[in-house]
Amino acid sequence: MALHTFSAAGLRWLDLRRDETDGEKRIEAELGFRPHDRHLSDLRNVAHPPYFDGTDEYDLLVMRVLDSVTPPEEPQTRAIAFLITNDALVTVRAPEDDTFDPVLAQCARGEASPESIGELVYLLLDSIAERLLDLRDPLTEKLNVWQERLLDPMDPFNDWQVLMRVRSRMRWLGGRMAMQREAVDQWRANTVLTLSPDVAIRLNDIDEHIARVEHHVGVIQGDIDSLVQVHFAASSQKTNQIMQLLAVLSAVFLPLNLMAGIFGMNFVDMPLLHLAWGGTVTILLMISVAGGLLWWFRKRRWF
Repeated sequence: MALHTFSAAGLRWLDLRRDETDGEKRIEAELGFRPHDRHLSDLRNVAHPPYFDGTDEYDLLVMRVLDSVTPPEEPQTRAIAFLITNDALVTVRAPEDDTFDPVLAQCARGEASPESIGELVYLLLDSIAERLLDLRDPLTEKLNVWQERLLDPMDPFNDWQVLMRVRSRMRWLGGRMAMQREAVDQWRANTVLTLSPDVAIRLNDIDEHIARVEHHVGVIQGDIDSLVQVHFAASSQKTNQIMQLLAVLSAVFLPLNLMAGIFGMNFVDMPLLHLAWGGTVTILLMISVAGGLLWWFRKRRWF
């Protein structure tokens, strides 16, 4: 738990961890009033989806941030709640969450000094959006690895459950990003704050960043669908080529088997049977038939 003050602007930022037992008392002490019990319950809800609700005294904004310790193919998100008033901000996040550390570091170095609560909220939302954007590169690299494996005929790809789980996870994350954009838009339209033109323009970047994440996960989902279709098409093509080769070989050896069967009959009088060069002629005839069939099939492009 930490209280950050910006004396030049008269702003207070109470940054709480969700497991702190005296969090509600600290919130009430800093804000000067007790938020609605339902909103206090929302602050403790670790699985809360993106959400906005406003009152005459404060705004409640819940966002989802990427959990950086999870693998890119199975991204998880955490809830971060904002209680926003004209001169104070309360954030509630997971104990191990470090999303706001870059903002705190910039403030400590004097590189970021918010002059209003709206600007402070923007900096924190931008930190959330940047972490979500960081998901794109490792996820794209992972998809490229799967693509190479799926299209490699020497690699027996068997990770279908993982691939389908990623596809399902991308659909889930895309839905969460759509809800996140909607929550930010609702907050901008109904906030108790008076947003300066500069902050309002900056908030457009937040909306754009979230939209880019939403678009990217949609592209990944579509790429997975296309990749699966290409894999099965390639597998089907390979199977057809094998069957075509087997059919050609069967067609070549069928007349040879017929000739061998005829000359293998137990008749006394058979053409070429008692001639010294009969076997040679038969073998040459069989080779000629096989060669002629192969030439014909090749001319017709059957293999």
